[in-house]
Amino acid sequence: MIEPNPFNELAKSTPDRCILPVAMKEPNEIIEIYSGEFALKLGDNRFSVSGDITFRWYPYIGVTFVAYTQKDTDLSNQIFENLTIRFSDVYELYIQDVRCGDCKITGYDFSNRHEIYGTSNDFVKGERNIAVNEVIFAVPNLRDYLGDSVKDVNEDGDLHFEKTRLTLECGPYKIVLDKLSNYKEQKDKLEEATGYLLLYAGKVTSSNDSINLSHFKKWLPRLNHFFYFLNGIRTAPLFLTGRHEGQNIWTDYSGNDHIESYKFTLSWSNIFFIDELTQLWNSFNKLWDDESDRDFIITAIHWYIEANTNSAKIEGSIILIQTALELLYNWLIVEKQEQIIGDDAKNLRAENKIRMLIFQLKISAKIPAHFSELSKILNIQDGPQALANIRNALIHGQKQKREDLNKISLQAKYEALQLGLWYVELTLLFILGYKGKYNNRTTGNIWRNSGSLVPWMLDNQES
Repeated sequence: MIEPNPFNELAKSTPDRCILPVAMKEPNEIIEIYSGEFALKLGDNRFSVSGDITFRWYPYIGVTFVAYTQKDTDLSNQIFENLTIRFSDVYELYIQDVRCGDCKITGYDFSNRHEIYGTSNDFVKGERNIAVNEVIFAVPNLRDYLGDSVKDVNEDGDLHFEKTRLTLECGPYKIVLDKLSNYKEQKDKLEEATGYLLLYAGKVTSSNDSINLSHFKKWLPRLNHFFYFLNGIRTAPLFLTGRHEGQNIWTDYSGNDHIESYKFTLSWSNIFFIDELTQLWNSFNKLWDDESDRDFIITAIHWYIEANTNSAKIEGSIILIQTALELLYNWLIVEKQEQIIGDDAKNLRAENKIRMLIFQLKISAKIPAHFSELSKILNIQDGPQALANIRNALIHGQKQKREDLNKISLQAKYEALQLGLWYVELTLLFILGYKGKYNNRTTGNIWRNSGSLVPWMLDNQES
């Protein structure tokens, strides 16, 4: 009797790594969509042109085209004679009689051959109305995570296994996400060049085996915002490609201006393995399904990301993170738990609001030991007071507050911002019922590690 080969059994039970819907080897590389004849339609007028349609990352993320026309054609004459119509009108773009989306003409060059430039914010190549049984996609600039095993064939033809798959399943869709096999090489390129580079490939399947693009895109913002919070800087799925029985039916090249150029940022998720990701995604969906809670989570994540990416520099980001803390206090302490009501809820000092908030998290109000510069500020009792005092000095312009602010070092302000971000990250994880490990940014360790258990679960661990 021939014994089964364990390697063969492993290969059969391990799913294939997801594939990218488009090719991208270098940061900020222009992605070619189409080259040849296409048409621009305005009302009853249809203009045939020849040119190139591409996806670009700069100056904004999305589709651009250049169309070449002959002198004295209907389109070139219309543009040359009536520039107001050119810039205000919305044209429909067709490839082989299939409408790809709307576009605007943004410029021209009639010095040599007639070249007309344009952009499209909603561009789908293929039959967008056909339902498919799976959608593949790409994600740029996403952090490195471990996950479940996948397999693929490497350049030498050998079977390769890697623990990289993240799975999100809740409601009508199941999403799987895999790092590219050359993730480290690509991430190194991205860190050197900055900008954008595809690092993950994913796949979406539906519980009813049918995915409609328009319905899926209405659902997609929840996944986008989950990725924002997970990554600590905005990224989202791109190049949604509908496949049916292994054949590509359509590809959505619509851009997403919310995706941010790469830069180093800290995040609660900067750990090797997120062991409670499924639970976190399920809780996120429950919040999203309630319209009021959805507005709360969108706004809270917005302020968190703006502060974490230092979009308003350190001083402005301190103001933004306190705005997030105010929102979290009102939603959790006042609205949901009803611990304090009436005018008292409004009149409570900012530092006391933060103290009530972090009491839920079972963390000390003391300034973390690593934040030595923040501890040097005179007449400061604890972390919430330090954060509130710096924020008040920033937004109030009295002479004494300005003088007090000038005495605070830049490092102390940075530590105050990190403290506020820590409070916000933990509060959001607490609201989402997270019970796993996270990266504690107050320890001073900026490198990826195995993480620390969230503080509200430490008593359970000890017992």
